[in-house]
Amino acid sequence: VMPAVAVFENPDDLLSLDDGQAFERICDALENFGYKVETYGIPAACVGAWHERDMIWIIAYAKHLSNAGELDNRTDQDEAGRGKECNQSEGKAQDR
Repeated sequence: VMPAVAVFENPDDLLSLDDGQAFERICDALENFGYKVETYGIPAACVGAWHERDMIWIIAYAKHLSNAGELDNRTDQDEAGRGKECNQSEGKAQDR
């Protein structure tokens, strides 16, 4: 199965597992399968959770979407919470 978009959520420990090599292998494998890979660090509190747990999100887009320009017109505000200061407010509704 080759979905147009795949989303993966992992604890931020993934970045230090095997000195960061595990994270790199995941991203490289997705790219080798024909995906454009974007990664984000989004705390659980940023989406309304009561706890502060840092999570790593990997979003893989089929390259044909990127090549068609469908992803190129996004702004930073459209991308997975960039520009939001969720940590300071512990994920209150106005930040989502």
